Amino acid sequence: MKKSEKIVTSILTLTLGILLMVLKGGTLQVFTSVVGVMLLVLSVFDFVAKDFKLGVAKCVIGALILVFGWLIVKVALYVLAAGLVIVGVWGIYDRIKCGVGFSWTAKPILLYARPVVCTLIGVLLLFNQGGTIDWVFVVGGILTVIEGGLLLLEALAD
Repeated sequence: MKKSEKIVTSILTLTLGILLMVLKGGTLQVFTSVVGVMLLVLSVFDFVAKDFKLGVAKCVIGALILVFGWLIVKVALYVLAAGLVIVGVWGIYDRIKCGVGFSWTAKPILLYARPVVCTLIGVLLLFNQGGTIDWVFVVGGILTVIEGGLLLLEALAD
């Protein structure tokens, strides 16, 4: 990934973390609505370009997201949470396997911080499937901001 892409990714991650802290559960509603509307708008562009198959597909998917957004979000949260836990645990295992010993110096802490934060975000998402625990979104937002900060540090260090 290019340095500019890493910086943009880190800024988007920081923004997501802030949204999670401020909007809490409303972040998911905003996200599904934006994706649904975006797909409907993109389908119009496909219809204008006479690409009817892709236009119909985007239109149907966009409408389904707008109508069944919470069901889709619930399933997506389980998948995302499981994926984050797997990636985080795999990252910790990889650090241990490569012989990166943990000490209280900056380099090992930074090497272990990303997979640990990733795992924590995944675990928090698994516990928030009811959608009523606002503190999970706040803590998840804080951890996502930390992740964005680590990504930004990594991008600037390259």
